[in-house]
Amino acid sequence: MKVKIYNPWAWILTGAIGMALLVLWVLGFADLIHHPEILNSDAPGYLEAGKWLYEGKIHPFRTPGYPFFTGIPFMLGLNEDAARVCLIVFQFGFWLGTAYVLLHWVKSITQNVNYGIIAGLVFLSLPGTAVANITTLSEPLSILLSVLSYYCLYLFWQKGAFKYLNLFFYLAFFNAAVRPGNLYPALAAFALLFLFVLLKKVPWRQLLVPAGSMALFYLLPVGTMKSQYGQWRYTFNDNYMVYHYVGSYAASIPQSTQIAMYDSFMRADKQFVKDSGTGSNRVDWLARDAYYKSEISKIIRERKKQLVVAWIQDMKENATTGNPQLMLLKKLKPGNRYAGILYSLSKWENVLFTLGLFLLTGFAVLLWFRNRFRADGVGWMGLFIAGHCVFTVAVSALSFWQGDRFHIVFYPLVIVLFFLLLFRGMKGHRPSNP
Repeated sequence: MKVKIYNPWAWILTGAIGMALLVLWVLGFADLIHHPEILNSDAPGYLEAGKWLYEGKIHPFRTPGYPFFTGIPFMLGLNEDAARVCLIVFQFGFWLGTAYVLLHWVKSITQNVNYGIIAGLVFLSLPGTAVANITTLSEPLSILLSVLSYYCLYLFWQKGAFKYLNLFFYLAFFNAAVRPGNLYPALAAFALLFLFVLLKKVPWRQLLVPAGSMALFYLLPVGTMKSQYGQWRYTFNDNYMVYHYVGSYAASIPQSTQIAMYDSFMRADKQFVKDSGTGSNRVDWLARDAYYKSEISKIIRERKKQLVVAWIQDMKENATTGNPQLMLLKKLKPGNRYAGILYSLSKWENVLFTLGLFLLTGFAVLLWFRNRFRADGVGWMGLFIAGHCVFTVAVSALSFWQGDRFHIVFYPLVIVLFFLLLFRGMKGHRPSNP
C-alpha cells in the first residue's frame, strides 16, 4: 500500500530551513560575516572578481560564472559584510533549488513522490553541502547547475524535445564558467552532438544553441583574456594549482615536508608580484604562468613516480576528510563540540558518497554490458553522469587541503544514479512524464 504525502514542497522547505538554522547556530552568524578566514581563503578573490566583472574586466583566476553573482551586491552599493550576507541568501536559494530539482527528477524515475521527497531531504541533511552555503565559494551554484543540466538531458531523452537538449548545453557551459573543470564534460557532450550531426542523426540547426552557449561562456571569456592579458586562456588558475599543490607535494617526497615545500613554492612565486607605485601590487601573469609551465615540466621529467604518489595521496585525502570550514572552526573554538560532530558527519558522508560513486559506476557498466541499461538514451546518460563524477574525483586530486569541497558537487548526482540504477537498470521501469 502506497502512502501518499501531500505538498512535497512543504517537506523540502521545512527540511531546508531546519538545516540552515542549525548550521548558522553552530557556526555563529556573526563569525561568518566578520571573520573571512572562516569563509575560506578563496573568498576575497571571488569578491574581487565580482567587482571586476561589473567594471568590464575578467579576473585572471576566476572565470565569470560565479562572479556574476558575487558582483551584484557591489553593483547595488553594498559593502563586503553586506555582500556576504547577500551571497548567503543567494546560496541558500541554490541549495533549495537543487533539492527541488532532485525531488522532481527522482519522482519521475521512481513514479513515486515519496522517493522524491526522501532524495531531497537526504541532500538537505548533508552537513558538507549545507555548510558550503555560508562560504563565498562556487560549489553551491555549480551543484545546482550540474543537477539542473542533467535533469534537462533526462527530459530530452524522455520527451524527445530539443528545447531540453538546448537547455542542457546552455547550463553545462554556464557551469564551466562557474567551475572550469566542468568545461571538459561540456565539450565532450558537444563533440558527441557534433558527431550525431555528421552521421545525420540530428539536423544541423540543432547545433545553433549549443554552439552559441559555448561561444558565450567559453570563447567570449577566452577572447577577453587575450585582450586583457595578452594570451588565449580561459583562466590562469590551472597551472597555478598544479604547480602549488600536486607539484609542491611531489617535490617534497621524500626529503622534505609537504608544508615546507608548499611554502617554498609560494616564496618563489613572489618574484612575479611587484609594487605598482599606486599602493597596490601588480602581477606579471604571463611571466608567472610561463614559470609554472617550466617548473611543472621539470617535475614531470624528474619526479614522475613522486607525482603519481602525490596525486594518489591527494585523491585519498580529498575522499576521507570533511568540511574545511567546520575543521577550522574546531581549531578556532575548541569548545564548540557541535562543530566537531558536524565535521565528523561531513567526513563520513564524503567517504560514503565517494565509495558509492565508484560502486554505482561499476554497477552501471555491468548492467550496460548485460543490456539492462542501454535500451534507450537514459542508460547512456547515466554512464555519462557517472563518468563526469569520476572525472571530478580525478581532477580534484590535483589539489590538497580542500576537505570535501571538490566532492560535494557530485553528491546529488550519486543520489540520482542510485535511483536510476535501482528503478531503471534493475526493474526496467518506464518512468512517468515529469
